[in-house]
Amino acid sequence: MQIAAGGQHSAAILASGALYVWGQSSQGRLGLPGGTPGNVRVPTRVPGMGSACRVSCGEQHTCVVTEIAELYYCGLRHSRAEVARSFRKADFFEKSTAVESVDAGEGYTIILARQN
Repeated sequence: MQIAAGGQHSAAILASGALYVWGQSSQGRLGLPGGTPGNVRVPTRVPGMGSACRVSCGEQHTCVVTEIAELYYCGLRHSRAEVARSFRKADFFEKSTAVESVDAGEGYTIILARQN
């Protein structure tokens, strides 16, 4: 359904909503549990990500929007110098925020969202 390429990694969403990632795993950019080291050479399914509908890969992070408009991220968060080694749900100040689209780049993320 969708594919995205980052600086050193890629991701794809199948019609089932399953998320697959591959490439360089440093900085947690693949979001695979257990901190998979090195290169992941074949597309590998991310456990717990079965309802993905949009994906974007930045230089050192990956963002996913789910079917229920939630945003998940993994990898390096430059603003906090923090590494999320597995996918985490993003929290917003407005509790009724619905994410429609996301674009990840080199050290930034742009989110298109609305309040219900």
